[in-house]
Amino acid sequence: MPDNTQSMDFLADEVLVPGDRDTTYWCSHIELPVLQERQHVIRIDPIIQKGNEGVVHHFLLRECQSGLHDVIKNNMSLDCENEIMFEFSNCKKLVYGWAIGGGPLEFPDHVGYSIGGPGSPRYLQLEVHYDNPQLIEGIRDVAGIRFYYTPDIRPFEADMMEVGITTFSPWIIPPGVTDFKAYGVCDSICSDAMFADGDIKIFSVLLHAHLVGTAIRLSHYRDGKFIGDIVRDNLYDFNLQEQRILKEDWIVKPGDELLVECTYNTATRDRATFSGLSTKDEMCVAFLLYYPRVNALECGSAPDPMTLAEFLNVDISPADSFHEVIYGLDWTKERKMASADWYKKSNHMMTCTNSSEYPFIGEYIPHGPPSSMEMESLGYLVEELNNQVDETKCSSSAVQQLATWFTVTLSMIITVYVF
Repeated sequence: MPDNTQSMDFLADEVLVPGDRDTTYWCSHIELPVLQERQHVIRIDPIIQKGNEGVVHHFLLRECQSGLHDVIKNNMSLDCENEIMFEFSNCKKLVYGWAIGGGPLEFPDHVGYSIGGPGSPRYLQLEVHYDNPQLIEGIRDVAGIRFYYTPDIRPFEADMMEVGITTFSPWIIPPGVTDFKAYGVCDSICSDAMFADGDIKIFSVLLHAHLVGTAIRLSHYRDGKFIGDIVRDNLYDFNLQEQRILKEDWIVKPGDELLVECTYNTATRDRATFSGLSTKDEMCVAFLLYYPRVNALECGSAPDPMTLAEFLNVDISPADSFHEVIYGLDWTKERKMASADWYKKSNHMMTCTNSSEYPFIGEYIPHGPPSSMEMESLGYLVEELNNQVDETKCSSSAVQQLATWFTVTLSMIITVYVF
């Protein structure tokens, strides 16, 4: 780091982690010091209390817009489900994300995050996800972040946005499946509006799912054609999540599409899994760090929940509890396959919002995942085969092993869903 780099720590108030529930989201509010001039943050470190590494699962750092001084002063630290949290509705803009297993975030040499000076945030919100599945009483924790900053302003301003399946839309994963794929898409209409001023360049990605997630990929499409996987994790681990710093900036143009595909294994569950914030629920998102900064918050989708009953061939009356009907289903092979089709064939409900959660565009009916999606997996395997042949320099035994691997894997692709 440059010689003139300084650091400052921001620690939340001590939290008594509830012992009566496995999942708690705790919101702490941080007042930034008054700086004489604008500074650029060039690195962010998580501060995790020793001994609590297994309890602090992940956290998100958000900017709070102006006008919250009195509210924040009286409510510096509280449960994110507290009824007063509506007062903090303008703490939305994502700055940084960390998850268990991750380390510091160091920005590229040409990118920074501004603090101090006109237009910079006065307050930040740190949302911590505490995971306490054993319902242990008496855990006390102090979480926080460390900013490394410099007066040397870099050419570009960093920004963060979320893409994938909209968490607060109801979506499901059937029980007893080992390779179930779900998709959320940031479609061309939304990205054209979000990135109206020009290309963005992604430099880091944080992939996120919960306990039954086994693989995640963030893929890039243009004009319906597959460009490539920006990030792909075929061995996703809920307890080992980290920022994936890209070797080179990845350019996304207005009108491009970003697809997040999550693979799940629910072989040990006998009831459907729903979307949600609890550790036992599921998510499927990617947090993108990119530049130049645009006024974007979230670009994602979820299949229309009003069409799910038709796909599953079940009646759900207005008086029925949606969750109880889904929990009580006889999950036949046909229903499991229909659930998979629901993600690909149903219209998707789009979320396309700026940092104030206002939509970039009016209501419209977006399509599902790109039509070329299914062919991508075969292309990926061919690329992997070529890479491994180069590495092994085509020795006879290596070629024999690779041929066997490719045959087995290709047969798995042809049989797309195994239930």
